[in-house]
Amino acid sequence: MRSFTVLDGIGKSLDPRFDLTAIAAPFARALLFSSSSPYAPLFNDLKRRSANQNRAVLNLFKAPNALESVAATVRSLERGELKLRVRALEAERALERVQAWQRVVVSAVVASALVNVGTVLSVSAAAAGATASFVGAGFFGLMVLSGYLKIVKLEKKEAQLTGAV
Repeated sequence: MRSFTVLDGIGKSLDPRFDLTAIAAPFARALLFSSSSPYAPLFNDLKRRSANQNRAVLNLFKAPNALESVAATVRSLERGELKLRVRALEAERALERVQAWQRVVVSAVVASALVNVGTVLSVSAAAAGATASFVGAGFFGLMVLSGYLKIVKLEKKEAQLTGAV
C-alpha cells in the first residue's frame, strides 16, 4: 500500500489529473475475477446471488398477475369451459410401432400354421386343400413382409425425430 501511495503522490505532483486507481482498476478487476484467482468463487457466488435477487424482485411484481391467470384458467377448467388434453407423442409413436409388430407376428403365426396345414394336407393327398393353404400362407407371408417394411419405416422416422440418426 505504501508503494502505491508513494507512486500516486509522485504522479499527482507531476500531473494533478493523474489517478493511479483509475489506471490500475481494470488490471485489478481482471486479476480479482480471473479463474485462477482465489476470489473467483466469491465473485461467482456474488453474481449468482445478485441474479437471484433481481429475479426475486421481478417476481414480486409479476407473481400476482401470473397467479390471477392460473386461477382464471383453473376456474375455466372447473366450469367446463376449457378442456384439458395431454398427449404424449413419444408414447403414441411407440404404441404404433408395437401394434405394427403385433400385426407382423400374428401374420407370421398364421402363415406358418397354414404352411403346416398345407403340408399335412399334401401328405394326405388332399391337393386342393393343400394348394389353398399354401396360397393363404403366401398371402400372409406377403403381409409379414409389408408389415416389417412398415416397421423399418416407422423406426427410421423415430430415429430422425429423436436425433439418433
